[in-house]
Amino acid sequence: IKQNAAEILRLNKMMAKIIGQYKLFARKSVGKVGPVSVAEVVSASLGILDSKVSHYKDRLSVTSVPTDIQVIADAVPLEQVVINLLNNAFQAIEDSPQQLIRFDIHYNDNHVSLIIEDSGPGFSDEELNRLFELFYTTKRKGLGLGLTISKRIVESFGGQIEASNINSGGARFSVILPRFTD
Repeated sequence: IKQNAAEILRLNKMMAKIIGQYKLFARKSVGKVGPVSVAEVVSASLGILDSKVSHYKDRLSVTSVPTDIQVIADAVPLEQVVINLLNNAFQAIEDSPQQLIRFDIHYNDNHVSLIIEDSGPGFSDEELNRLFELFYTTKRKGLGLGLTISKRIVESFGGQIEASNINSGGARFSVILPRFTD
């Protein structure tokens, strides 16, 4: 009875997680799109991932961002995108011998790019073509919702998200958003 009850609880938690992510996918943001500080989004995202950031502190480099750089977005969903991409990068380097993550921010007059690179295994051509498909995953325990949700969020801000392999090995995700200027 104890084993059956434990298994029922485990399955219940797994179903709740799947349903929660599906509800998040189906729901539109209720926040307002407007000027959002990139520095604040980066800081909040790293704060939420504090235990992983601390664990990988010597292997994670983050470009500092001037506090006046802003994008057209909604802060909380944008943080969700950054957290998802960083979590994916942390998972990608778990079994990698080098274990490096770079988080760079590039900007010009019109756009801001958030670029997350990892030293993990990267992707096959087929995986690259399917990464943003609903329920497609490259992970053993993945649900295939994170990148689909992230893409939908970024596109709702008038931006785009791209994935590619790095020549030296690993993956690169670029989130390109419209820059807010006064």
